[in-house]
Amino acid sequence: MENVVVVNACLRGKNISRTYDLGNFFLKKYMREKKEAELKEYLLSDMNLKPFDKEMVEQRDKEVSEGNIGALTKLADEFSKADTVIILAPYWDMSFPAALKVFFEHISVCGITFKYEKDGTPKGLCKAKKAVYITTSGGYIGDYNYGYDYTKGLFNFFGINDVYFLSAEGLDIIGNNTDEILLNAKKEAEILSEKF
Repeated sequence: MENVVVVNACLRGKNISRTYDLGNFFLKKYMREKKEAELKEYLLSDMNLKPFDKEMVEQRDKEVSEGNIGALTKLADEFSKADTVIILAPYWDMSFPAALKVFFEHISVCGITFKYEKDGTPKGLCKAKKAVYITTSGGYIGDYNYGYDYTKGLFNFFGINDVYFLSAEGLDIIGNNTDEILLNAKKEAEILSEKF
């Protein structure tokens, strides 16, 4: 059974977010033939994850050293067992919403999602081998794709080596046809869903 994890950083909500619209379209196309797949969505707007402070770091380190999966390692443990990861993240401030960075902070746990070999080289421990990063933007991303670049780098560190990118851009540029841009992005999403 394929374990599909969706990390939803669309903080505007499902009814408003264009990123969610594109991501949900991709997800439906991807899941349509997967009767046995199990889907888990992390809706970051509802999770109320907090950035780590000194006490949280100490507690997480204690859980890891004792080999216990507790409150501060549970998310990393769940993520490490996913077969497929789908990130829905609007393009904010040349990156993504801060809530997604906090999520990444919670799943980046040495001994669960990655480890270091004796010679100091890192080794990813995540089961997933593929992920897709889906975003939309009012303008054009161009060379400033820092959210995707960071996510891809982190996922490679976790052992997730095939990370795809899907976007709809220029949605707020006056004169652009937003519906047409989204329609074309959905055509790309369908193609990606078949080869992903």
